[in-house]
Amino acid sequence: MRLRFPCQSATRTRRLLAAATLTAALAACMALPCAAADKKPAPAPDVLVLSNGDTLHGKLVSESGGKVVFHSDPLGDLTIPWANIRELKTTGTYAVFNAKTKPRSQKNLGNLPVGTID
Repeated sequence: MRLRFPCQSATRTRRLLAAATLTAALAACMALPCAAADKKPAPAPDVLVLSNGDTLHGKLVSESGGKVVFHSDPLGDLTIPWANIRELKTTGTYAVFNAKTKPRSQKNLGNLPVGTID
């Protein structure tokens, strides 16, 4: 079926239809959510190198009493003493305090040293 508009040539009609089709296609694409723009890059996993050279990738959970709790997806939560750790690399920020500090009190929250671990 051929559309004809009065007082317009066939070439002009084709151009208008092509422009309308292109505009509709672009509008449809712009209405779709862009998955690539919405995704934030996943943070790099923390790396724990054991004294025997084995490397674990996962997330540093905590450290208390000379033992590190490290979560690895395939192995779950692991509790490892500092004596068995050669290196720990993390991109997160952590608060470090001694046994006398009460981290839950409002008074001491501002005094906790927070930063990256070297």
